[in-house]
Amino acid sequence: MCKRNIIVSLMIFTIVSVSDIGGNTAVWAKNNDEQTIRTLVQNAEIFFSNGNFEQAAILFEQAGEMISVRKFAESFPDAVIHLAQSYQARGLHKNGIALLQNALKHTELKEHSRKALFHSSLADVLLSYGDKKEAVSSLQEGVKEAELSKNSLIQAKILNDLGNVFAAFGAEKTENYDRAVSAYKKAISYIGEKDNAFAFSVMVNLIRVRYFRKDFQQISDDAQNLLKTADALPDTHHKAMNLISLGEILIQTQKASVHPDPALTRLAYTALTRAGQIGKTLNEIRIISNSYGYTGQLYEKEEQYADAKVLTRSAIFFAEQGKYPEILYLWQWQMGRLYEAEQDMENALAWYGRAVETLNPVRNWLYRGYRLREDEFGEKIKPVYLDLARLYLRQAEKGSGSERIKKARDTMELLKTAELENFYQDECVGAVRKKMDITEQVGSGTAVIYPIPFSDRLAVIADMPAGIQNFFIPVSSETLGKTAMNFRNLLQNWGDDKQIEKDAETLYKWLISPIEKELQAQNIHTLMIAADGALRLIPFSALYDGKQFLLQKYAVVTIPSRSLTDTSQTERTQTGALISGLSQGRMEEEWNFSALPGVTKEVKDVESIVGGKKLIDNDYTVNNLFREFETKEYSTIHFATHGVFGNSPQNTFLLSYDGRLTMNQLEEMIQLGRFRKKNVDLLTLSACQTAQGDERAAFGLAGIAVKAGVSSAIATLWAVDDSASKRIVTEFYRQLSASGVTKAESLRQAQIGLLRHQQFWHPSFWSPFLLIGNWN
Repeated sequence: MCKRNIIVSLMIFTIVSVSDIGGNTAVWAKNNDEQTIRTLVQNAEIFFSNGNFEQAAILFEQAGEMISVRKFAESFPDAVIHLAQSYQARGLHKNGIALLQNALKHTELKEHSRKALFHSSLADVLLSYGDKKEAVSSLQEGVKEAELSKNSLIQAKILNDLGNVFAAFGAEKTENYDRAVSAYKKAISYIGEKDNAFAFSVMVNLIRVRYFRKDFQQISDDAQNLLKTADALPDTHHKAMNLISLGEILIQTQKASVHPDPALTRLAYTALTRAGQIGKTLNEIRIISNSYGYTGQLYEKEEQYADAKVLTRSAIFFAEQGKYPEILYLWQWQMGRLYEAEQDMENALAWYGRAVETLNPVRNWLYRGYRLREDEFGEKIKPVYLDLARLYLRQAEKGSGSERIKKARDTMELLKTAELENFYQDECVGAVRKKMDITEQVGSGTAVIYPIPFSDRLAVIADMPAGIQNFFIPVSSETLGKTAMNFRNLLQNWGDDKQIEKDAETLYKWLISPIEKELQAQNIHTLMIAADGALRLIPFSALYDGKQFLLQKYAVVTIPSRSLTDTSQTERTQTGALISGLSQGRMEEEWNFSALPGVTKEVKDVESIVGGKKLIDNDYTVNNLFREFETKEYSTIHFATHGVFGNSPQNTFLLSYDGRLTMNQLEEMIQLGRFRKKNVDLLTLSACQTAQGDERAAFGLAGIAVKAGVSSAIATLWAVDDSASKRIVTEFYRQLSASGVTKAESLRQAQIGLLRHQQFWHPSFWSPFLLIGNWN
């Protein structure tokens, strides 16, 4: 269940101001017993050190209920940090963030070392949550306090966190990996011989970044030294977890290596075996399960499937015993792969299905806990759904019929919902929307197309009025992705026309030709495209059959998924439009936003067609937007301003006169009017762009209607010529104002009008415009 307003566990603490307590005198709750609090904290610390974070949090909370935040943080600072880390370990990041922020706000910590640790812990939770910008801000404060403390271990802790931040930014700029390595090495030098267990953790982080940099030879040398270091350390929960992490890194290194090193397999086996022994000694069920599971992966890699299944069954047993769904699904997925490798498809399908069933309830917090890689979702969650869908389609190909195709479609629907939640970091995305029942037949004249790239071939599921079908095309995901990426780059950057035409024809042959006879036989006029992978980067309207663009034959609609799309008929009774625009250019961080001189004319023309309120340049501020929605009802929102869809919500925004309008602010603004009679029917973003080559950014754009809470959206894949944009947008509104014309057909006619114009015939002008969501 989606809970928009989470009751943070901070309510266990009574936040008391100085005026309430009469100076610095501590106020204790009724029937307080200081010794009881200390006992609770001591017992909680034992559970924490053993990795039982749930029980540790319960006892920490019980202690915290008895005193104020200030008193708790000042008397038991380590307990506050460990409670936050317990929340973090269980995926309750918002609780951990709020706890540390409130502790910093209400506490007078005189020691620089304590302040540094609080900021450091806050930065770590923020980074785990995915808020890198705030993590950096908190860490900067921590660096200042650490330097003032002159404590080498505190400075090492900050340097380790700094390395984690650099590693998190490594995918954006590879030199950040070098900075991470430098920070980790410096942290190790500060630690010296003072805390070998801490040094061990930092060295594991260092090896992980070497994996990201593909520095595989250095990994082998470091891993051998690290295992020698581990021998001298006491057997603790944290040592075992670091050994598990080391084993996993070595396994991933073997998978990524062109020439796998047998020595790495032996090192991974040693690390995982030692971790398992510690787990058994400490009765740590999670560690035991991880040890068996990852060792099973080693045997899977060596194609020793029988032994791998024995180990994986043990991993599943302990994960079930400990009620750890966040690792259970991994071993169920692994068991499915093992059965598939043995050609036992029925058992493979059953295990893949169990993995998805286990994953669905926990996915909304599971993918929040990765500090170092944004693509953990793509590596550990998305493939589970894809494997299940792939096997359903394979079974359908062998004669199991349309029911298996429907199951594959339904699996992809679940995946796309999970992806949208992951991108916007919001488990409530789409939860309050009216959704299409995907068990119902598709409406007359409409087809829902699911192109799914698999490693060895492309599947195209076509859900049409007469039923659902699947078509396999013998093209690998790698070849398809390269062609799609090249096509997008050529279109966006005005590349060679002959190559654009060639790629457009090739993609048409793969994606449309196999289903075209059925489309024609069923009189299809509107295509709803739920693309996946690199296909999200391309405008399907620009695909070419050798004579015509797809746009000239069909209205094309982009959807994140069918179940997340509101397809109800929308009334055309207008309650007015809010039309905003920014004509001025701006330099901002890494962005150089050019001036948009055509915005003033565009806003004026749109107003003349649909009416409404104009906010241009200095009137177009975030506060003014909110003020309008608080007091008035609008059915259309139009933004003629630069918009950016990056690879995360933090990098996704619309430019306003006074700064940025984030997607969360846009959603909040639109929800101000959600209890009125009319919801927002249309959101137009006439000058937005997605990060070139970034599939996540493109999917974030495809989900904008869902996130914003509107029926439909018009947006662009890349920044478009100012004059061309104005022509398409104004013609779209003219077409839409005509009785009985759908949004999809209105945009299609506007694009065709530009296509026929001598100056704007090229698809780079008209193809980036997308209709997203409800096409009616």
